[in-house]
Amino acid sequence: MKHNTWVRDTLIRPEDYQKLCPAKKNELDELLKEFSTIPYIDARTELGPDQTARMSARQKEKMLANAARVFTIESKIKQLLLPEDVVLKRQVFDKKRNAKSAISVSENYIRHISSMTTSFKRNGKFKKGYQNGFDCNQSIITKNYKLLSNLNTKLLVLHQRISPSSQ
Repeated sequence: MKHNTWVRDTLIRPEDYQKLCPAKKNELDELLKEFSTIPYIDARTELGPDQTARMSARQKEKMLANAARVFTIESKIKQLLLPEDVVLKRQVFDKKRNAKSAISVSENYIRHISSMTTSFKRNGKFKKGYQNGFDCNQSIITKNYKLLSNLNTKLLVLHQRISPSSQ
């Protein structure tokens, strides 16, 4: 790639292309080839409401399918152009968010069944079904707290690898 290339709203500069590993370059080249074959019409600038009103249902479906393919290609290209450390950080943060969400859901369930008077026997213990739900959710909480601990360690290692001056 010798010149700046636009894929919809994403600029691919030659210096960014040169920084990529060979596998990413090949994937990017394939995506650019696929993008060039799509008859994409940018609805923001090239189509007006009167033109879309005159289109048949088949034409609209085809235009929307092409737009969806272009958006998918553009998002893949943006992912390829991101530095590896940013991708890893995003993955870790996504996993942390999912773990926190699972913990929250399980804690809410436990809180809910603990507040229900019908979930207890006369001796103060949970009924069998509620006890199973309690145990299951308690194990989910434990598993996700361990996962959070591991992810925090990974994030710390990643941060130290990226910026060694912070040690």
